[in-house]
Amino acid sequence: MVAKKLGDTPSSRIDQTANGEKIDRKTGKVTTKYKLAKRSKFVDLRVQAAAPCGSNCVVLNQENTRIAKTGIQLCHSFGRANSLEDDFMKSVEFAWGMTQNSLNLDSRHNCFYCVNHFHKMYDGGLWCFMPDIEVVKRYHAAMVRDNDDHGSELAKEILNDKDKIHSYTLVPILELDMKKIQIHVYNNELVQGPLTTAYEFPYDKLPKIRSHLHPKFVILSIGFQLTKTTNIPENYLEQAHLKSYVDAFKLIQELGSNWWRPLDPKKNFHPAFASKIPLDDIRKADKVKLGIQRRHSVTNLRSAPDNGAVAAPSAHASGRLRRSCTVANLKEAKQQGVEGSKPCSARSAPKPKVVRKGRRIAMVEDVGAGKAEAEEVKDGDESEDEVDDIKDLDYIPDTDDEGENAFMFRSRSNLKRAAESDSSSSDGSAPPSPTTQGKFSYASSSTAASTSSASAKKPSKKKIRRK
Repeated sequence: MVAKKLGDTPSSRIDQTANGEKIDRKTGKVTTKYKLAKRSKFVDLRVQAAAPCGSNCVVLNQENTRIAKTGIQLCHSFGRANSLEDDFMKSVEFAWGMTQNSLNLDSRHNCFYCVNHFHKMYDGGLWCFMPDIEVVKRYHAAMVRDNDDHGSELAKEILNDKDKIHSYTLVPILELDMKKIQIHVYNNELVQGPLTTAYEFPYDKLPKIRSHLHPKFVILSIGFQLTKTTNIPENYLEQAHLKSYVDAFKLIQELGSNWWRPLDPKKNFHPAFASKIPLDDIRKADKVKLGIQRRHSVTNLRSAPDNGAVAAPSAHASGRLRRSCTVANLKEAKQQGVEGSKPCSARSAPKPKVVRKGRRIAMVEDVGAGKAEAEEVKDGDESEDEVDDIKDLDYIPDTDDEGENAFMFRSRSNLKRAAESDSSSSDGSAPPSPTTQGKFSYASSSTAASTSSASAKKPSKKKIRRK
């Protein structure tokens, strides 16, 4: 087997892996193609908070600084682009004992920091993280107990390994490519002594890597490389340096084959696998535009009837105008005004539609505008100021824990009102968490204080003049 040449950047490798095509069942033609929405900046913060080495390279322990531009990238243990493969994702979700459409590959437990050339070699299957053999055996035994049913037994093993720091061994898979690579690990904690320590192939003296990565994603990544790609030849286990890992690789290959096996259509209706989101909310999902919601602004007056009659503004409409007269919306209102004054031929193309299935990464409809415009739509609507305002890395908005997300169909305004009502209640209950009530604002306490002070009765202007 000959491995295909990978792109030089993560984005190009995603384009090589991703399919994202929607096929018309009647004609059999491709009608729509999707791309993944741009990764939220909160993902980086979550990984930094969970990883023992922070934003340092997990292999070299090299510091990640913006000024030095060390080339350290956020990597996915199991490729992010696989989120577009709906059939395969369903198979994994069923085998892992999850609900349908609940696996988010942007989870912090699937991401790590790594220098760019090791990132490319990892995507190409040249090396891997190898979990302890006991972990692999536990997962394989749980798969056998599940007996091709919904993975309730495997889900228990996965839950036991959640939010833990695991030890992994860096295992070079292809000797021909890796034997010329020397690993220089930085000794950042040493005051005296050499800056780096060099390790030669096969890196058997390299210390184990401590990482927050969940074993399920690491095993899934190895199984994917062995069963679904041509990166690793069939006779790879004949290499001398892999003799001590033969049993582990065989068990992982069996796990990967089971997890990626096409799912029986009848299993979509399994009580534990079917989505628990109400059907009415699912039907409304097509109207959800994550990250590109249209805000009502002053420029909407252009669409008013031009028949000489003035329509009486309703209470709802007046509320829209009041919301538009804020500093946050001035830039958008100005841009919409400029767009409205242009002729139809000069106006910019509409933003692509965003579709999201459960907890999975949002998908952006490719309308032919190109990759650059598709990536402008983020998986979320956080602002630069909101990201910079994060001070407590243990309390980051919109956590990425996998599971059912019935709140995704509700507007953020409803969630905010629900959070404010819960926090203002006098029952002594704890304030809402960001997992269930949307984004957390560090200005919430100051906002509540200003609201309470504004509600107090102020003296009228006449009384002030009399004094």
